[in-house]
Amino acid sequence: MKIYYTFNNGENSEVEVNEEIGAVILESRRKEENMERNRRRRCYSLDDVDFEGDDFADERTPESLFMEQLDNEHIKETLDKLSETQRRRLLMYAEGMSIEEIARVEGVYHTSISRSIEAARKIFLKNF
Repeated sequence: MKIYYTFNNGENSEVEVNEEIGAVILESRRKEENMERNRRRRCYSLDDVDFEGDDFADERTPESLFMEQLDNEHIKETLDKLSETQRRRLLMYAEGMSIEEIARVEGVYHTSISRSIEAARKIFLKNF
C-alpha cells in the first residue's frame, strides 16, 4: 500500500507500507480530519459558554482569574476536588496546550477534555 506523506518542509513523498500499517495511518488521518471539522463547527471558548457579545466582554474572565491566582489556596482546593485525570488535563490546558492537543496526548475525543475543563470551571466558580 502506498501512503502519501508531506514533510515539514512541504515536500511530498510516496511511501510504501504494509497493509496493516497503512490501515492504521489512514484511520488516524480520518480521525484527525473529523476532529478538525468538528472543531471548526463548535465554539470551545469557555467564555462563550456563558457570555456572548461585547456587552459581556471583560478582561477578567474565570480562566484569567485562575491563571492569576494559581498559587492561591482557593485554586488548590479546586484542584483537590478534581479527579487525577481532570487535574492532569486542566494543568495541561493551563500550560497552554489546546483542547485538541490534549485530546491527542490523552488518546480521547476533545469533548472529554472540554468536560474536564468545564467541571473545573464550575467547581472554581462555585467556591469563588
